[in-house]
Amino acid sequence: MAKLRRGVMMMYSYVTQWCGQDERCHRLQLPDLLISPMQHCTKVPLLLHNIGRYTLDPAEQQMLTESLKTLETSLGWQSVSFADTSTPDR
Repeated sequence: MAKLRRGVMMMYSYVTQWCGQDERCHRLQLPDLLISPMQHCTKVPLLLHNIGRYTLDPAEQQMLTESLKTLETSLGWQSVSFADTSTPDR
């Protein structure tokens, strides 16, 4: 297990160095690059809510409501997990 963890840490170190040196990353660090997709994910509930406002079929509204609840639950867990990993232990 320690050997696997060491390998993961070496790979993480390599990727963070690569991100800092590659011109396509615009000198952003790996955590900066991971935030952008998360920000896009948080817009999906707003989109589903707006679609639901214009949906007339009750069955489709029910499906949108269930999807919205599931997505909000998932995003809630992701944000808690992300906050736990991005906050350094003091």
